[in-house]
Amino acid sequence: MRRTRTESPTRRVSIRSPLAITLLLVSSVLAGCGGNASSGEAEPSSAPPLTPPTIAKREWLSAQDLLTPSGTAVTPIDNRFYVALGTGQAALHTFRGRLTVQPGAMFGTTPDSNYGQNGLLRFPGFSTELFTSGGWLVPSNRGILERIDSRSNWRVILSPGRVWSEAVDEGWSRASFPFVLVSDNTNEAHNGLATFVFRDGQISDVQFQVVQETASWNRNDFWGRVPATYAPGLVQGEGVLTDAFAAELAHLMPTRPWSELASGVDPDELWNDFTRGLDSDDVSAAGVIRNGVLYRKPCATRLGPYPYCDFMRHGAFSLTKSMGAALTLMRLAQKYGDGVYHLHITDYVPVTSEHHGWDEVRFIDVLNMATGIGDANPDRTAMDPLADENAVTLGAWTSVATEDDKLDAVFDQGDYSWGPGVVFRYNTTHTFVLAVAMDRFLKSREGDHARLWDMMQREVFAPIGIRSMPMMHTREGAIDGDTPLMGIGLYPTMDDTAKIAKLLHDGGRHEGVQLLNAAGVQDALFKTGKGLPTGENNVAGAALYHMSFWSLPHRTRNGCRNQIPYMEGYGGNFVVLMPNGLTALRFADAENYDIEALARVAERVQPWC
Repeated sequence: MRRTRTESPTRRVSIRSPLAITLLLVSSVLAGCGGNASSGEAEPSSAPPLTPPTIAKREWLSAQDLLTPSGTAVTPIDNRFYVALGTGQAALHTFRGRLTVQPGAMFGTTPDSNYGQNGLLRFPGFSTELFTSGGWLVPSNRGILERIDSRSNWRVILSPGRVWSEAVDEGWSRASFPFVLVSDNTNEAHNGLATFVFRDGQISDVQFQVVQETASWNRNDFWGRVPATYAPGLVQGEGVLTDAFAAELAHLMPTRPWSELASGVDPDELWNDFTRGLDSDDVSAAGVIRNGVLYRKPCATRLGPYPYCDFMRHGAFSLTKSMGAALTLMRLAQKYGDGVYHLHITDYVPVTSEHHGWDEVRFIDVLNMATGIGDANPDRTAMDPLADENAVTLGAWTSVATEDDKLDAVFDQGDYSWGPGVVFRYNTTHTFVLAVAMDRFLKSREGDHARLWDMMQREVFAPIGIRSMPMMHTREGAIDGDTPLMGIGLYPTMDDTAKIAKLLHDGGRHEGVQLLNAAGVQDALFKTGKGLPTGENNVAGAALYHMSFWSLPHRTRNGCRNQIPYMEGYGGNFVVLMPNGLTALRFADAENYDIEALARVAERVQPWC
């Protein structure tokens, strides 16, 4: 029997907003999903950080404060208090073993009543092994950690932090680390900082604050103080992890200040053009890659630069379709031949639709957003490419966790008369069907133990220097399943994104090894004239979509016309692969989709044609 669908209100968004996350917000986040956030448990690179602290005196987060039992959480303060101050020295102790940070109530800048008692003000807690190496505090697990408290809406991703000592701490060592609060249902990312003092098996409470995000609907500060335990001991695989982290630091893309991007051009004027229409706190991270160097400003938060800019992670939203789904299909085509593009979905996924519209849909049709499946507008001549994205299906798909339930939501959609490969209709949920199909194809070749995203991390991301690329997966009970969401769900850093952009500029080839199918890369970068019209036009021509990449028709000042390929994510996330070899990156959450501004800046920096 087919599942009955409950209609709910939707909000139309511009074509520049391909993921209708406002529907997801209303239906999944603010409506509440169980749990109680008001339990009353607590009171209300190898290089140094980009902006070295100038504060000489520790006015906040003293060791005595952190060691006071049941102490009060400090309200959000300048980020510089979460790293070594001017008096910082090498740590007096080694940290090696298991850190368990307990769950607890959090504070937030929006009252709990606005959250609907859905766990948004509960810190989830986590437990993982960490070790120190060369002044760094390195987590053994860089993926999405399991929460301790099931009532919390959140889980966390940890990144490497620092250890040091300060004379006023009377023999204790200090640590801080960056982390991200992430949700099971949305691709939002809330970047935070945490700190504690430790010595010889002893540890203080952990103080944390979150003052930056890629989540236009949830731009709030969070902070709190929770108990922690430290169990010293051996860390499994520490030698391998140490070598891998050293290699990771050595292969970070070189960075330079934004002011050095172009000579003879006012850098402030250039930045204003690059962020046209955005406020200063709308942009988390942005920059331009030129000749293998990333030119950027410090990663921004509401309380000063983020001290771990290299490790700040961003909710990619629909950038995931390009960096995740497209690259994965290109990898499979490189391993098993171009015929992978033309495999049929129904050969790998048991379709339960009451029609036969999926019968002829190929892997490549899904990547092109041309399945011919949908409910919203059966008139193919009316350019309404987001009709199905803004329909009820996305909310239904988002609100469930398992692979089967998500497939049920997708297969409840109807069939259009024109069939696959003909009309562009954007639909995030269809990319998930492709993810299931690709995972089952891989298992058919390599065995049931094979996991699609593990293959990508091992065979594509690790070779180009990406240590970890967290991705949202289906939830089968309390644990992650095998299937990455692929339509949304990626949490890249600026460095990760820069390395992927370089791989694409290099035709999918790295150090003499073809990692991605070369023909697929050429198609995705619009070098072969392929693509379906999106319904947008400007003076230079028609915008196109192909293989989960968009293109901007652009005419330079001297009259040359190009199709500029780019990746786009909800909120205003962009990766633009310019014809002159430059790449423009911008992570923001103001729903500003002015791609032309980035192209004009790149043209001023290094003209093409």
